[in-house]
Amino acid sequence: MHKEQIVGIAVRLFAIFLFIYTLRYASGLLPLAAAPPPNNVSFLFIFVLALFPILAAVLLWFFPLSVAAKIIPNIKAKDKAAPLSAPDIEIVAFSVMGLWVLTTAIPDTIYWVTFAFRLKNIDVGTLQLSPENIGSMASTVVELVIGFWLLFGSRGILGLIRRARYAGK
Repeated sequence: MHKEQIVGIAVRLFAIFLFIYTLRYASGLLPLAAAPPPNNVSFLFIFVLALFPILAAVLLWFFPLSVAAKIIPNIKAKDKAAPLSAPDIEIVAFSVMGLWVLTTAIPDTIYWVTFAFRLKNIDVGTLQLSPENIGSMASTVVELVIGFWLLFGSRGILGLIRRARYAGK
């Protein structure tokens, strides 16, 4: 099995997870659409917020090998299947780990965008975020950065690990 096929399978699994997770978050926002003003959120806002991750899931489902080719550098589509070397397995593992981190970071980002939108629309003067909310927003941003770094920077991560492993030699 080619390494891009392994990543392609992981991309499809991520697409399924992203689709289900987005539906779960969007359905959690639906009661806010039925709430009386000023606490309501429009159906259009919920639809637009859910539309982008669902479109991403559909694209990931239909084009997993194209995504895998972008994630794993220097892959030629016509390479013969060969046993994967340890560095190849590490690159695939870090790419899949990046996808996994993004599965929670992307829906959390949707949550915080909705939260900020609702805060903006409430006419209560100035509202301050609690320390827990600020910490959660910061952790979501960190998760996004780490997820994208793991996904697209797997060779750089391998270099750091190898340098740390052989630093004293």
